[in-house]
Amino acid sequence: MSRRDRVQQEDALQAYFGITPERPRLGPAVTLLGGGSILVLAGVSLSDVAAPYGDPAGCTGCAGTFLAVPGLLLAASGLTVIATKWTIFHRTLRRPVAEIADADVQRKIEEAFAEAAARALSASGLLREELVSQPLAISGPVLWKTEAVPASDLLWRRGKDGVARFGIYRISTILLTGTHLVAHTCLYNLIRSAFLSERTEEFHYRNIVSISTTDSQSATQLLVGGDVLTTTREFRISVASGESLRVIVDSQQIRTMIGVETLPDSGAERAVRAIRAMLRERG
Repeated sequence: MSRRDRVQQEDALQAYFGITPERPRLGPAVTLLGGGSILVLAGVSLSDVAAPYGDPAGCTGCAGTFLAVPGLLLAASGLTVIATKWTIFHRTLRRPVAEIADADVQRKIEEAFAEAAARALSASGLLREELVSQPLAISGPVLWKTEAVPASDLLWRRGKDGVARFGIYRISTILLTGTHLVAHTCLYNLIRSAFLSERTEEFHYRNIVSISTTDSQSATQLLVGGDVLTTTREFRISVASGESLRVIVDSQQIRTMIGVETLPDSGAERAVRAIRAMLRERG
């Protein structure tokens, strides 16, 4: 995808989620302009003071010049930055944005899940022939502050089709082999088409002590609306060592916040059934 196409796609997705271009931050540029203007005024004032008396030594006039010239440069720099940022901002506002339909966004999400599966296979070092089933995808929305994710991308929208869609997803792809499973987990930024924070873990079947979807109490996540996320439903794999894989797949608070009765199918229950069947078979 070319840079132009990528920018157009980001614009369309931001418009889909109701995001308009952010006004430019001009604080540093205004400081440059103001500071430079003060230096210029001070320099001119010194020169005016020196003029009636001839300033025989030239000291006062020189001091005025030394203040005025840097002041002009600083003021010009600040003005240039302000003009450039405002020009870009207004150009962005005028740029035509193609409307994107719910079906197109859904297709992009499904393509991301397929790519996550391919990345999982590559990261695991497994051959497709070693898998005993199709990759299992477990996903959930991310609507709280997360490393490597801009807060501006923590978005959601209930589409015209009634389906909730999100700017950021956590995706865990489970690969089942004859002896163990591989879990590849990542964040997917729908707006930027970017996979982030990828990691891969191996769990031997003999070490797995539980596989479930379970309600969990938490007070560590702060939702974008400002509320603390206290109750969630998690997909969880636990092993004898005490380690676990967890993915938040549902929350009544999130559903209430975005105004839907249910979130899109996370794939968690399907994954639980498939892994339990494998554990029984290998047990």
